[in-house]
Amino acid sequence: MKVEHLFSTPLYIEKYQKHELVKPNLFNLLLADIKNNNTNRPDKHWNCNSYKTFVDGQSDLEIDMHLHIDNYLRYLGFTSITYKTESWFNMYGEHQYQEDHNHIPALFSGMYVLNFNEQHTPIIFRNRNPELNAIYIEYDLQPANFPGAYQDVSVNLEEGFVYIWPGCVRHSVPPQLKIDKNNYRVTFTFNVIATR
Repeated sequence: MKVEHLFSTPLYIEKYQKHELVKPNLFNLLLADIKNNNTNRPDKHWNCNSYKTFVDGQSDLEIDMHLHIDNYLRYLGFTSITYKTESWFNMYGEHQYQEDHNHIPALFSGMYVLNFNEQHTPIIFRNRNPELNAIYIEYDLQPANFPGAYQDVSVNLEEGFVYIWPGCVRHSVPPQLKIDKNNYRVTFTFNVIATR
């Protein structure tokens, strides 16, 4: 017997080697940005209440992400591709969240996890088969070797790691529960956009 898996979703996970060096300065800049603006400043394009911002040092970080993007593209077998990136910081305080969304028309989306600990919620990647999921729920079916048919995938992030996935994959961030003051869940988020 032979079984092939169709339509796999490759999730890149790799340590960002400069994490210990860049985190203290960037985290302090982000805290100062929130304090100085004295507002949550949510992104008006989304139905969420997380804090989106840009700070000095962001362009250097974006350049560093190109190494991870290039590694991912090589792994996937891209031999000739040109791309540009766009980036921002997402910060989540108590009760803040990001609704279900994707990053189309970006080819890929990713994030570097700047601050994350046991008080923070994971990222949830949505099941791509909602119709099949309905059948599995109706008949209480949970096949151990076919979880992609019915489950969302919850990824507990690791601080200091980079994650990249196809831009079409729907994902969300559940509300942060009770967290300490200034213990924001912080990610440096980026899109990879193909260029001609």
